[in-house]
Amino acid sequence: MTPPPDELAVAALRAACIAYAPYTGALAGVAIQIHSGQAFNGAYVENAAFNPSISPMQTAIVALALTGRSAGEVTEAAIVQMQESKIDHAAAARLVLAHFAPDVILQQYRVRLGQ
Repeated sequence: MTPPPDELAVAALRAACIAYAPYTGALAGVAIQIHSGQAFNGAYVENAAFNPSISPMQTAIVALALTGRSAGEVTEAAIVQMQESKIDHAAAARLVLAHFAPDVILQQYRVRLGQ
């Protein structure tokens, strides 16, 4: 795998590596950055019943909110997901960004983890 091109993508890759997806194997991670340069990461967390699993964008937004910041402050976002994932985590991440930060373009990377 070629390393992601910037720090935000590397942070998203690190989040993907700690994702919990024992049923689908659809590991994914997100990193978001706000105008101050501070970054927040989120990993996919799967539930045994598949519902409610938590998307990596949701966990990143929760990390952001826990610091008292707003999702509207997001200026950059990156997602890393498995090459052959059964779940398109990027689609959900784009929907969230469209609501909170419509001008932010999601950087997307597909990788093969663990190989």
